[in-house]
Amino acid sequence: MSLVTTDSKAVTVGFNGLKIQSSIGILPQERVQSQEIVISLKILFYPDGPIQDEISSTIDYSTLSQICQEMALSKHRALLETLAFEILDTLLDRFPASYGWIRIEKPAAIAAALCGFVEYEREVKR
Repeated sequence: MSLVTTDSKAVTVGFNGLKIQSSIGILPQERVQSQEIVISLKILFYPDGPIQDEISSTIDYSTLSQICQEMALSKHRALLETLAFEILDTLLDRFPASYGWIRIEKPAAIAAALCGFVEYEREVKR
């Protein structure tokens, strides 16, 4: 990430380890039975002024997690990559953020590993 500024302070909001039962995967059984995915997310923004002690002066991480849940549950996707791209692109279009990063894990993907995962990040010029 190469966001550097001398005029304002960057704020990062997000969450780690949001567990969702989702319909995702390329195997036949993955189309009929949901499975756990785990989402972690970071959104970076530059506030217009000082952060006040009010939710309206920031990006609400509860809202971010709710959007992730809704999108993950909305339809079947074959790939984690597709879901990651759709979620992060939606959030960066909806909120005044300059950068976003998402990681989606699929714990059941590889028997001998903790999880399979995909990470996606994107910078937006504002």
